[in-house]
Amino acid sequence: MKNEEFDKIMDKWISHEVKSAPELRPTKAIYDMVESQKWKAKSPDYFRWVLVVMATACLLLLVSIYPLIFRLVDDSSSIGLRNGIEIGKGDSTDTKRSDGQKKGPASFAKLAIIYQNQNSQSFESINILQSQKDKLILTQEDNYKLSFQTVDDRFIYIYQLDPRGTLAKLFPNNNYIKAQNPILKERTYIIPPRSNWFYLNSKGGKEQLYIVSSAYPMANLENIYTQYETCKSHMGRMELLSRLLKEFDTIDKTNVEMFIWEFTFKKS
Repeated sequence: MKNEEFDKIMDKWISHEVKSAPELRPTKAIYDMVESQKWKAKSPDYFRWVLVVMATACLLLLVSIYPLIFRLVDDSSSIGLRNGIEIGKGDSTDTKRSDGQKKGPASFAKLAIIYQNQNSQSFESINILQSQKDKLILTQEDNYKLSFQTVDDRFIYIYQLDPRGTLAKLFPNNNYIKAQNPILKERTYIIPPRSNWFYLNSKGGKEQLYIVSSAYPMANLENIYTQYETCKSHMGRMELLSRLLKEFDTIDKTNVEMFIWEFTFKKS
């Protein structure tokens, strides 16, 4: 019964009672009884509105406190592509493994990071097979790319983890280079090729390169990364990232060659 209808019935009843017994006057108990009946009739709507208000407040609180759950956090890679100077075939990067070199996967004849300032017409390179005496620091104004050569045909996988905890696959990746696994021995690969360069746009901190060199395809690693890349849930991506890092740790304890190299990104 609607509240308005109930009120009309109660008012009509009270008027009838007063007319039939004018010498009687409703006592306080009767008034309290009538008011309690009105409250019972109105209470379902009242509690319904209370629940709506509480649910809305809870939703707003969750959005403000836990934005990750609602995908308000950008999970995209901080690695971008832009043009810089072009490295020709005659340009030497001086990245060959020195005699007796023990650092890094033995299957690499060369493994280097090449970098340049966006406003410069020259570049430099670091042989990352050597000990990490060189402390490379890049800013948003700097470009970089990777160069490698193997001593035999191999399956190469290169990933980069940024300070936000986002993992990006640099190789194999058609967005950066058309070459695919397995790569051919004694051939130099530069990622990205020609005048294309990587650059970073994220908060400052350590950037980690995970480099895997295997004689056979790493299907499990690729499958987990595909799930990670296509996952729409931030929490799901974090769980898959944890699996990937555990996979790297497992690989490092097998006969598959695994190499981790760090450099610093400094926010301009």
